[in-house]
Amino acid sequence: MRITKNGQLIQSVEDWFRYAPPKGGADQWRDGRSAKEFARAWVESGSVSVPDELVALLSSHPDTQSAVLENGEPEARLAFDRRVGEVRNADLAVRAVSGSAPLALTIEAKADEPFDQLVPDTLADALDRILERGRGGGIDRVRDLATSLLPPPRRGLPPLRLLRYQLLTAVAGSLAWARQLEAPRAVLVIHEFHTSQTSARKLQGNALDLDLFVTRLTAGALRGLAVGSLVGPIRVPGDPLFDKPADLYLGKIVRRVSPPGP
Repeated sequence: MRITKNGQLIQSVEDWFRYAPPKGGADQWRDGRSAKEFARAWVESGSVSVPDELVALLSSHPDTQSAVLENGEPEARLAFDRRVGEVRNADLAVRAVSGSAPLALTIEAKADEPFDQLVPDTLADALDRILERGRGGGIDRVRDLATSLLPPPRRGLPPLRLLRYQLLTAVAGSLAWARQLEAPRAVLVIHEFHTSQTSARKLQGNALDLDLFVTRLTAGALRGLAVGSLVGPIRVPGDPLFDKPADLYLGKIVRRVSPPGP
C-alpha cells in the first residue's frame, strides 16, 4: 500500500507531518494524541504497514475479508455537497479492492477528543453566521445531512439534538468517497487510541456518543459497536445528497499505546 499527499510519498512520521499536518499544526502534533499516534500506527517502521487491528476488523466481515488496500491520502478533503463551507476532512481515505470491486475506506482517529459539537450547537453557530453576514448555508447543510442519512424520528430513538455533528459528516464523507471511487461499499472506521494522555472518562463519553449515533442511524437495529467487529451493510435514505448511496459499514478499533488516565 502507498500513502501519498499531493504527489508526495509518505513513509515516515516526519513525512506525514511535513506533507499532511493536522489542521492544528504543531500544537496538535503531540505524543499521546490522535494525530501523531495515528501516523505512528501506519508508518513508524519507516514504511507503510497496515495496523493489525484494522486488518482484523476488515477480516471480521465476509464483505470485506478479501480487501486489499492500495492507496491512501491523509487529511483527505471529501465534499459531500455543493455548498460553500468546510468539507469533511478524513484522517485517512483509502482506495481498496474487495473481490473485483473498489472499496472506499475512511478512518477517523480519536484519542479522547469529542466528536465535535452536538447538532444544536452547530445549528446555533450557523444561525449566528447568517445574522452576522446575511447569508450562509449551514442550517440547510444540517437538514440535508439528517434527511439523507438518518431514518425518521420515532419514539425510542435518540433525537437529533443528542447526536454529534462530526459523526454525520464522517458518514457523509465516506459515502462521498465511495461515490468518487464508484465503489458499491463504503467503510467508516473509528480508530481510538488509549494513551497516558487520554482520560478514561472522556473515552467513555465518546463511546456513549457513538452508540447513540449508531442507534439512530440504524433505527435501533444496532445499539452500538463492538470493538473489532465490522457491521453492515447499513442502507441510508440517500436523498438529497446521494442518488444511489453505497452500502455503509461501520467499525471501531482500539490501539493501546499506554493505559488511559483517570
